[in-house]
This record gives sequence, structure tokens and C-alpha cells, in this order.
Amino acid sequence: LTLFVLAVTFGITRFTSGSETWDALRDHFGLIWALVIFNGLVSIACGVLRAYKKMNYEAITNVVKGISMLGLALLAIYILPRNSISSIIIILIIAQILAFLAAIALLSKMSPVSIRSMTASVLGNMLRKISFSNIRSILHFSFFQLALAISNTLLMSIDRIMIPQFLSTAVLGFYAG
Repeated sequence: LTLFVLAVTFGITRFTSGSETWDALRDHFGLIWALVIFNGLVSIACGVLRAYKKMNYEAITNVVKGISMLGLALLAIYILPRNSISSIIIILIIAQILAFLAAIALLSKMSPVSIRSMTASVLGNMLRKISFSNIRSILHFSFFQLALAISNTLLMSIDRIMIPQFLSTAVLGFYAG
């Protein structure tokens, strides 16, 4: 799914222009996708920590990410040029990499026996439950969730376009809240 979205996004950015959003996405395509992939890796690592009921390790991972982001941002203020989207994305990528390394380090502190037994249990349960009907029901549910998310986004976007035309932008701020 990620590779499909990557291909579609790449195609859209190559054939569209004139919009600041598409131009920025095209100019920083590689960095943005590196951020997306590292964000996914951190989410998976935190999910594994959560599965082992190691919420303290997950909290440490989030603290590492937050502190590294703050430290790198402060460093960037004094070193990097202002208003550089690339430098901001690089800071976010480095913070995600540090959080991922912290999660891996914390996972390595756990005993290998417990990791192996938990992994075998999860994989065994997953393989027993995989069937075409289960996959079809997940995709069916996901389709309706996606339809709801898209319609909600469209409604909110239309509201944000229409409100400033009829009322002040301050009203839009109250409305968004």
C-alpha cells in the first residue's frame, strides 16, 4: 500500500504544477517520503513495545524523539538558513531515526526467550486467523472508514474556503476550534 501511494504521489507531483503545495511536494519528494517511512518504522517499533506491555520503554522512545527534535530545532535556528523546508524535514527525519534506534535498543534489553515466545504466539494466532473472508471484511470496513475520512476532509475544506468569503477570518479560527 505504501509503495502504491508512493507511486501515485510521484506521478501526481510530476504532472501538476502551479500550486505551492504540489511544487513543495515535488521539490522535497525524497525527504518527505523518507520521513513517512521512518515515521512508520517508529510506529511499528512502539507498537511492538506496546505489545510486550513495555509502556515505559515506549514512553522513553517518545521522550528521545521529543528531546532530539527540540535539540535539533534549537541547533538549526542558529546554524541553518531560515525558512528552509529541507532543513525542517531533515530535523524530523533525524528525530525519527533516533527514536527508532532507542526503541531497538530498548527491545534488545528484553530477554530473547520472551521475544521469541511472544513472536511465535502472535504469528501462530495470525496464521490461523488469515482467511479470504477475514481479509475481505477488513477491506470492506476500511473502504467505509476511508469514505468517511474523505467526506469529512472535503466538508471541512469547503467550510474553510467558504467562511472567510462571508465572515471574517477570526470566525474561521473559532469555527476550527
